[in-house]
This record gives sequence, structure tokens and C-alpha cells, in this order.
Amino acid sequence: MLAIADAAHAETWTRSALEYASTVHDERTKRWLVALHNNLGWTLHDAGRCTEAMVEFQLAEQWAERIGTPRQQQLAREAIQAC
Repeated sequence: MLAIADAAHAETWTRSALEYASTVHDERTKRWLVALHNNLGWTLHDAGRCTEAMVEFQLAEQWAERIGTPRQQQLAREAIQAC
């Protein structure tokens, strides 16, 4: 939510959340990695940083395949296609 409220620092906030989420052990909480990578991907994409965005979209897809919902898996694939 901080990334939305403070768009000028969205990348920093999202990377901080990714760092925190990567340390949790609960899979339901870890599922946030999918959304965070996806959101960061769109932030980078919108800034014209498409190569970096693709990396984030691919990470979102990897996490979605590991622990995500079917909807997250679909959205991750769609983001890669759009990028």
C-alpha cells in the first residue's frame, strides 16, 4: 500500500516488501511475492524499463507456479505476454 500511496518511491517500497516477504515461512503469506513482483514489473514497465519489468514478471510467474492461485498464474502469464 505504501507503494501506491507514495508513487515516487514505489520501487523502493516494493523491494522492501519483497525482502520481507522472502523471509516468511507461511505459504499463504509468501504468496504476496507473486503480487509484489507483478506490481513492481508494471511500475518498471510504465517507466519504460521493459527488460527489468520482464525479470519481475518472470519472477511473479515462477512464484505463481510454486505457491500461487490459478488466477495469479494466469495474470503472471498475461503480464509476460503484454511486456
